Amino acid sequence: MQRTVTFIILIFLGMTGLTAQGFSSKGVPFIKNYSPEQYGEAGKVWAITSTDNGLVYCATDQGLLEFDGQRWIHHSGSKGFTRSLLMTSDSTGYSGADKDFGGWQRNAAGQFAYASHNPYRKSTKGLNEEFWGTYRLGEDIVFVSYDNLYVSHEEQLIKIAAPSRFYGSTASAGKVYLFDEATGLHEFDGQSLTALFNFPDAASPPKIVDIQQWDGGLFIVTRGQGTFRFAEGKLTALNQEITPHLQRDQVFSFSPIDGKHYAFGTIFNGVYITDLEGRIIQHINKQKGLLNNTILSLHYSQQGRLWVGMDFGISAIELNSDVTYFLDQRGQLGTSQTGLLHDGTFYLGTNQGLYTTSWEQLSNKADAPDFRRVPGSAGQVWALSLVDGKILCGHDRGLFQVSGDRFQQLHDEPGVLSISQPDKEHLITGNYNGISLFLRTDDRWAFARKISPVQGAVNQVLPQGGEALWLSLPNFGLIKASLGPDYTITDQQIFPADQFSGPLPQLFRDTTGLKVMTERKTYAFDNAAQTFAPVTLPRVGHPVHNSRPGIYRPTALNAAYGFVPIHNGFALKKTDYSVAAMPAARLVIRTTEAFDTDSSRLLAPAETAPYRFNNLRFHYAVPQQDHALYQYQLDGHTTGWSSWTKQTNVRFLDLPAGDYTFRLRAKVNDTTGPEQTVAVTIGSPWYRTTWAYVLYGLLVLAALYLNYRWQQHQLKRQKVQLEANARVSRRLAAAAEEQENLQKRYGMLETGLGEVKKQLRSKTIELARKAKENDEKGRILQSLKEKVDGLLAQRGNTGKFEWQKVSRILENFPDTEDNSFSLQLEELHQGFLTTLSQRFTDLTTYDLRLCAYLKSGLTTREIAELMNVLPSSVNVSRSRLRKKLELAPKEDLFRFLRGVE
Repeated sequence: MQRTVTFIILIFLGMTGLTAQGFSSKGVPFIKNYSPEQYGEAGKVWAITSTDNGLVYCATDQGLLEFDGQRWIHHSGSKGFTRSLLMTSDSTGYSGADKDFGGWQRNAAGQFAYASHNPYRKSTKGLNEEFWGTYRLGEDIVFVSYDNLYVSHEEQLIKIAAPSRFYGSTASAGKVYLFDEATGLHEFDGQSLTALFNFPDAASPPKIVDIQQWDGGLFIVTRGQGTFRFAEGKLTALNQEITPHLQRDQVFSFSPIDGKHYAFGTIFNGVYITDLEGRIIQHINKQKGLLNNTILSLHYSQQGRLWVGMDFGISAIELNSDVTYFLDQRGQLGTSQTGLLHDGTFYLGTNQGLYTTSWEQLSNKADAPDFRRVPGSAGQVWALSLVDGKILCGHDRGLFQVSGDRFQQLHDEPGVLSISQPDKEHLITGNYNGISLFLRTDDRWAFARKISPVQGAVNQVLPQGGEALWLSLPNFGLIKASLGPDYTITDQQIFPADQFSGPLPQLFRDTTGLKVMTERKTYAFDNAAQTFAPVTLPRVGHPVHNSRPGIYRPTALNAAYGFVPIHNGFALKKTDYSVAAMPAARLVIRTTEAFDTDSSRLLAPAETAPYRFNNLRFHYAVPQQDHALYQYQLDGHTTGWSSWTKQTNVRFLDLPAGDYTFRLRAKVNDTTGPEQTVAVTIGSPWYRTTWAYVLYGLLVLAALYLNYRWQQHQLKRQKVQLEANARVSRRLAAAAEEQENLQKRYGMLETGLGEVKKQLRSKTIELARKAKENDEKGRILQSLKEKVDGLLAQRGNTGKFEWQKVSRILENFPDTEDNSFSLQLEELHQGFLTTLSQRFTDLTTYDLRLCAYLKSGLTTREIAELMNVLPSSVNVSRSRLRKKLELAPKEDLFRFLRGVE
């Protein structure tokens, strides 16, 4: 129990021991794969290297590939496939390619630019050199092809031809080694080639893959003939454990690891990792997690990862980790839930049953271990516990005892989730519903009773002496059950799950007391206050990837290893594992980018961004560290540090013009590293620049001058306007005076017109009366004429002639008078009657007289009196007149007559 509790602490805190043990040989280290799609379909990876700050660089079919742990960035260089790579820093590098070699230099904005150093790359002589080797020798850079080697020395290029044909090259301990098909191995010291040896069978020498300084001589790796040692002029074939594997699987790549191990990349069967004596520690291939079995390149970084470039994809293997994995690639085991190691046999409890295999088979130098299911164990296995040297199994069908192939049931209550032994005579199980008490009887455990009143699933039982039981109920919380005689519960204290940050709290007890752990925090129990309070514990080491939640508890297997259930398999954690301190990858601010809605641009440190790019984006990372947390602030914009986040980029939008300093820090395993900063300036908008202010000054001066000229012009205009206004005033005064005179004349005319109208009316009345008198005279005269004519008829011829004269005088007098009236009336109304009679020919004299009377404004009564008729006759005559004048019913007769001129 104490071992299990200690291991739980190690699992949750990620703590490692103090004894240096080297790489774990059990299970497979964690592998992180990157498919070609993830790194931009850059093709095959022919070489991999890294810099001190952890950035990884690859030579690929498409050029240089850069990886900061979060983003793959592709840089195009020479034409053809890039075959070899040397990075002297994260800003400077060199590479060899098909028919070209050259250098890479990062500019201030963080982008790489390639420059060719090969003066023969455009040669027309049919040369097609492939540069498979790029090395640093002192201050010189050496590029090696099949036919030549080129030394870049103080900006000069020295060419040295191969004795026959170089089929390979490598560098070790400050020397470059070249393998010539005809003359064997040569050493290059920067000046000349020195032949070291040729293989005994010079006609078909082995293909040398790599050479390392080893044991006072050279360790030589060949493609199909294993390994050799060359010392004191003697070449010796090494018969090591790895030898037959290398001969069978064809080595293509090689990398030393930490000075104590070697990694061999093969064509047919993945990667082998050995110690210096050739003993296999790890064998990792596609079946165990790689994307491909053909290994083209290997590189071990200072941060403890083995980078693998394959025919398809890139993998990063966490060799420097205390956690290894067993993945159920074939799907034959089910979901792991618990494990136990006893007498060299490993027991694995899954959702499908209980499986066993030998502990030795878990060594990764072998193929996948062969697990066998214990007969009768099919079903959910929740817990395994070694009690008094016997294996007890908590199963969904009850409590069982395991002995070899025997799976013997002790009790049939379903769902035993946990097993705990508070003392030698008692056993307590946590079940699907409550807890059960077992007693030792005749060397076996017998069910005694359920311990009431606990109900619900109990996945953890932790005794506290004989005083209490601590119980964990998933999704409910914790219960502290006080105990009475014979394990009866006298009182319960409940701690709900929601008072702990994080799901599924896990109970354990260490030297300082009872604690609870979740995925987020650790809590210590305060006995005095009877409460849990958060505590801070250091977190170091490597976390377990894809671990299952707290209900599936980690378990100590022995003093060196612990078991952790994970999704699709299980993990082993070495509790006594450590390696020499390694340099941690450093926080790197990768790029500073200014952007707007349409475009963006990379900024160099302290560069000024145009105002239209007033949005900033920062990319950063701790290379080769998957669990780093970041905190940032932007001086001049934010106040205080942000909360910790896993995001590796941040953006700030719509920034005003000004100077800013971006501050960033990272935390790995609860250790906060040094702060990184970058200064950025957002330029002022064009209307706030110096030239703009100069322009503003010129515009102000121009405006003042123009205003002066405008005022002068306005004064002149005002003067002219005043003069014009004076003239207009004079004209207006004259016009007003003339108008006044006209008004006076008009008044006089109005007065005269009124008088005229009165006279016209009076004259018309006078004429009418005269006409009436004439009519009366005419009637009288007619009467006289008739009487005279009567007298003439009666008297005969006596005085007849004289009476005839009187008769003729009487006959002619009315016509003369009537004509005189018409002429006077026509003269009075100035052509009115003539115009009217011309327009309306059927008007009678009577009608014309009526029109004249109406136009003169006489009333009906006056007209009737003048015409010696009744007023009703005047109205009738008026109606007849309207018809003759063709007037509409609503048309005014008086207004019509007034309008006739």
